[in-house]
Amino acid sequence: MRNKYSQTKPIAAILLLVLIVGMLGCSKGDSNIPASNDGTRTSDNKTAGTNEISFEYLYRGFTAVLLEDKKARASFDEVAGDRVILTEDDWQNYMANYCPGIPYYRDVDFTSECLIAITSTLAKPTYASFSPIRSISADNDTLYIEYNDDPSAYIYALNTDTVTHFCISIVIVNKDDLPNNMTDDWVYTK
Repeated sequence: MRNKYSQTKPIAAILLLVLIVGMLGCSKGDSNIPASNDGTRTSDNKTAGTNEISFEYLYRGFTAVLLEDKKARASFDEVAGDRVILTEDDWQNYMANYCPGIPYYRDVDFTSECLIAITSTLAKPTYASFSPIRSISADNDTLYIEYNDDPSAYIYALNTDTVTHFCISIVIVNKDDLPNNMTDDWVYTK
């Protein structure tokens, strides 16, 4: 004897598959960051800087914000883009404001290391997505972040009628790898 739900399982599976395929298809090229010839995106029209920077992920994920919370949304707009965090105090302030309650499992030695926080405020009405960093480089006064443009590597968060998600990546880099003439708009301060 079949129960009343046995016919809905195949339909639900098909709808879920269509949703996933649709999201992957819509996500290709959904960034406002220009694409280079090799399928990667950088934070500038140039594909890379001359100084390759080694990095390690400290955090990659989302922060949920209520759509009605205009103050919180405005604060994310203020830090959107790439910001260098040079001190423990600024790091603690950034985490309290933009990643509250998010655990991290590695200490940062701010005497020789610093953080680069990449905050994206570009979300679709129904979902937010971002791809992993492929490389980081710099020249005199420009930081270049190259992203993997393979949709299967993207991370997604579904938005609701009341909540949107901001994408945040935080990486650890060696301070000596960054240009000496960083401008103030690179640096996050509390």
